[in-house]
Amino acid sequence: MDTGITGTEIAFITTPFQIIPLLLLIVCGLSWLSEQPIFRPLFRTLPLVIWLVLVPAALTGFNVFPRQLSIYEQLAHLCLPLSLFYLIASCRLRGLSDIGRKAGLALIIGVLGIVIGGLVVGLVFIPDGDESLWQGFAIIAAGWIGGTANGVAVQQGLQAPADTIAPLLLMQTLVGFLWLLLILSLGNYQNKINHWLGVNESEIPKNKTSKNDDNQNETSSNGLSLSQFSGLVALGISVLILAVGISSILPELGNPIIISNATWIILLIAAFGVIASASKRIVIAENEASNLGYLLLYIMLASLGTQLDFSVLSSVWVFVKSGLLWLLVHAIVVIILGRLFKLPIAYLAIGSIANVGGIVTSPLVASYYNRNLVPIALLMAVVTQIIGVYIPFALAAVFSQLANIAG
Repeated sequence: MDTGITGTEIAFITTPFQIIPLLLLIVCGLSWLSEQPIFRPLFRTLPLVIWLVLVPAALTGFNVFPRQLSIYEQLAHLCLPLSLFYLIASCRLRGLSDIGRKAGLALIIGVLGIVIGGLVVGLVFIPDGDESLWQGFAIIAAGWIGGTANGVAVQQGLQAPADTIAPLLLMQTLVGFLWLLLILSLGNYQNKINHWLGVNESEIPKNKTSKNDDNQNETSSNGLSLSQFSGLVALGISVLILAVGISSILPELGNPIIISNATWIILLIAAFGVIASASKRIVIAENEASNLGYLLLYIMLASLGTQLDFSVLSSVWVFVKSGLLWLLVHAIVVIILGRLFKLPIAYLAIGSIANVGGIVTSPLVASYYNRNLVPIALLMAVVTQIIGVYIPFALAAVFSQLANIAG
């Protein structure tokens, strides 16, 4: 029987029936430990979401998990859209218009940080690099302002060798993941960082309850019955099936593709979540929906951790060094302008990860900082995906001139 598993010759466990229970044990066990008083200092130092990735990654390093397993991708396709629906459906949408301007400014700052970081990296590395290095940096810029599809678009537009994509994607994934861990770890210190940024307390987004507060409080205090909880699960699965069905008849946009079938699913799920949250006819048990959303998100993160391989960093070291410097400059720009405009760290974090991470990780960061910002995070990620097609070509022109001067 074909299990869809490759590279499992030396793994201790090799079947989905073994993998899934162990992943659930890791997720549920770590979630429980994070609330125990004796372990709280440990989880304040490194947030739960980081442990959820590092523990499976360590087990993979010790050959407990196989790296290549089709069930990992299947879990992502199931857990990510469902978690987004539950998180959005349980959030408070009123007042989002008040933060639109600040979120837009944070997004612009994030893009500007990537652009300036690229210019600095180009000045440092291109003069001493090989003749095709400037093309690689243009592809990195596209990947960090919009995602992998944009990187492929720039690679094709510049007619760069196809084999240049693989090491760049590897570097972007690993360095981008380290950046994600840093962004998430800062979430534990939001109050201190906001104070240092000079943010007015009234402008800091709060995790508030939404519509039907009285009914919601009554439901939360009594808990959901089995039939109510089953209905909540059925609602999410029905929405996912509907989104998949609609996405199959929608056109993929862009050449190369920017809005793919998978992107349509995410956008449709987000739209259905907004409808469920805003509708007066649909009463969502916020606490239960939110917890279910986080559990699904944690399962996806754990499956992501099993696929990490930090040992390959040495094979793309020149790009790793440039990537780290790139994000360092990006961070400096974000910090300086964030303090200048007194923007809350939640907006700055989402604006940054909307560039470096994209449509998948932006909602994750938003849900960690403030789940009410998840819809805004999705919108910001889509915007960067669009503008990320154009800006890297402008950077490519600068990089090519640097290469010509060096030559």
